[in-house]
Amino acid sequence: MRFSRPRLRVSQHESAFASGNARWTNRDLDPIPLLGRKWGVASIIAYWISDAFNAATWEFASSIIAVGLTYKEALIIVAISFFIISFVIAGNGTVGAKYHIPFPVIARASWGFWGSYIPIVSRVILAVFWFAIQNINGGNAVRVMLGAIWPSYLNLHNGIPLDQGITTNGMVAYFIFWVIQFPFLCLHPNKLRWLFAVKSIIVPIAFIAILIWAFVAEKGVVPFLTISLQV
Repeated sequence: MRFSRPRLRVSQHESAFASGNARWTNRDLDPIPLLGRKWGVASIIAYWISDAFNAATWEFASSIIAVGLTYKEALIIVAISFFIISFVIAGNGTVGAKYHIPFPVIARASWGFWGSYIPIVSRVILAVFWFAIQNINGGNAVRVMLGAIWPSYLNLHNGIPLDQGITTNGMVAYFIFWVIQFPFLCLHPNKLRWLFAVKSIIVPIAFIAILIWAFVAEKGVVPFLTISLQV
């Protein structure tokens, strides 16, 4: 009796535009047909609003203050850096927005067929790190929420070595967040437009509320800003 060797291979649908090796042409690499173009201007704006208002963006500014710069210098650095990168983002997305082709196909224009694997793998590695960072941020948020609801959770016995950089309650919170967000990874991007639309409304309101809370907790704007001078 012979057993077939398992393969980690995803079945590819035949391209609607060309025939050939599925490695180079398949349905996922086709230009998006007109009926499949669900992301309009409003959806893209909602996505970038929800992306800009996230914990990682705040960490960017706070890390600048943490190394000794003032809040004024941090604001200037953030403004200039985002202004510069906006041109890169717009230029990088123009081809896809105009011709509706995916990144692996765009990369072939400058890297060639086999060479395109270099930026593709680079992007995969970047996505892994970014996914991990966002999950850590989400896990920390869940940890704070659980601690606010059940204060005893923060005193949960830690069975993880201190040099690992995470505690047991942090790992549990990380796992909870990962389980909650995992189903969204299984959805097609066209079905996530509503999520970004909701986030573009809720997240800015929440962040403004947090900013107001910080001012109130520090008894005014001036005391809050002087903290950066004392770090």
